[in-house]
Amino acid sequence: MAQRAETLPQTRTAQPHRSSTTRRVLGPDWKIALPFILPIIILMTIFIAWPFIRAIFTSMTIRTMARETKFVGLDNYIRLYSDPYYHQAVKATFVFTANAILFKLIFGLIAATLLHPLKRGRNLLTGLVL
Repeated sequence: MAQRAETLPQTRTAQPHRSSTTRRVLGPDWKIALPFILPIIILMTIFIAWPFIRAIFTSMTIRTMARETKFVGLDNYIRLYSDPYYHQAVKATFVFTANAILFKLIFGLIAATLLHPLKRGRNLLTGLVL
């Protein structure tokens, strides 16, 4: 007896539902979180981003009391980097910072090494050293 093969109608396989980019990045409850996050975003924009942008713009101008503000672009930075005193000041700042960090690190390690074996008065001496 011959077997007859039945063919099923072709159907598309189900594709997984792709969520929107916003939902994928921020999570499923981003609409609920938005009112809680929005005030800090506004405050950070007002108190951090706007002054930063304004400072960049102001650094590209010449401002004096006698004249009006004039936009000069990158001329201020070119003049700054060609000034030998600027390079000396940057070098002195790096040397000072490196010395301060090394001094604190070495002094802290010495103090910790000396204070660790003490049994009595360790808390008092630790507080005094700090």
